[in-house]
Amino acid sequence: MSRPGGQALPADGTDPEGRSGPGGLLEKLLAAVRPEFRTDELVFEPGDPVFGGQRCRIAGCGSAMQARGLCHAHYARWHDNGQPDLDHYIATAGPVNRDRPARHERQVDLGKLGRQLKLEMQYALQQRRGHSQGKTHPNTVQRAVSVLAASGAVSILDLTEAAWAQKLPRRGDHARALLITARREVEDLHEGGCRWDTEYLRDLWRLRALGVPGQQPSVRFGQIPQPWLKALAKRWTRWRVTTGGRSDAAYQGLRAITRFGQFLAASKVPVQGLGQVDRDLLERYLAVLQHELAGKADHAKYIGSLNAFLAAIRRHGWDDTLPATAAFYPEDYPKARRCASTGNGRARSTPAAKLSPSARAARSATPPGPGTSSRGQPRHCPTGTASCRQ
Repeated sequence: MSRPGGQALPADGTDPEGRSGPGGLLEKLLAAVRPEFRTDELVFEPGDPVFGGQRCRIAGCGSAMQARGLCHAHYARWHDNGQPDLDHYIATAGPVNRDRPARHERQVDLGKLGRQLKLEMQYALQQRRGHSQGKTHPNTVQRAVSVLAASGAVSILDLTEAAWAQKLPRRGDHARALLITARREVEDLHEGGCRWDTEYLRDLWRLRALGVPGQQPSVRFGQIPQPWLKALAKRWTRWRVTTGGRSDAAYQGLRAITRFGQFLAASKVPVQGLGQVDRDLLERYLAVLQHELAGKADHAKYIGSLNAFLAAIRRHGWDDTLPATAAFYPEDYPKARRCASTGNGRARSTPAAKLSPSARAARSATPPGPGTSSRGQPRHCPTGTASCRQ
């Protein structure tokens, strides 16, 4: 047996990347795929929670909606009749003549796939329905199946995620996302579940599958332009969530690093590594944040999260090239607002227990100073009313 391109598998069936031979996966697939999915033609009812859709607006039709609120057959009849007033047509249209067999509106044909690839796609679709991973139109599934059939692969694991993505290069393509998700589902089955050693290498981490608590099911690293910054962001994020942090805090921290990375990419002076992230560069970044976010709640969050990131790099020794001057100070944060409702013209500080995880991290990373709380976080107006003033 060989991979596409002529790469031979070892005689013992062991994958060069460390996976066991395809025989073990095939046995797991045969045990996992339920009978309703083990067929060449998958037909989904309009009411299917994932692969279904809204029903045709014609009374008594029951077929899946395709366009203009109509099923495929009723839309074709409306179009052939000169596209009369749609509301009148919906109110007066009768049932479609079903004397001739019609292609089911929500059908997926897997017949062109090889045995193992077919089982893998059946398993991925089964998992998609089981996890309720959002609405997926059968036409999207069929496009993904066509790419699989044309690839010549024996298994979806024969190609990397990047290689499958190149076959559908348009970002935002639902079939592209389906292929990548399907590969991950099969890989998880093969390896016994979602694991850090495989997830860490990816640009999208499924935190919920890794058992991380919180509202954010995943985080993405793909929009960080610099490989060196992405590597540090991954290390920081893994440390945070494996020491009890929630996915929400990881998401907020990653947003701050992504924004900083995009600022570096747009800088007129190329930044090739962490050693160039000094106080001068941070002050330029502060000026950009002030211009783009002044007065918005996220302003302080972006500064605090980035400060916590830099503090963690320094504390854990992840990169010794980080300059000693690379830090934010209390006066770098947006000015605290004074509120007339407090009676003394001073804003009350927010209790630590009510702060978000990213704000608490910012407190611990910033030394106390004038106009800040004892943990270093700038004081904020407790009311946010129009009576608050600088």
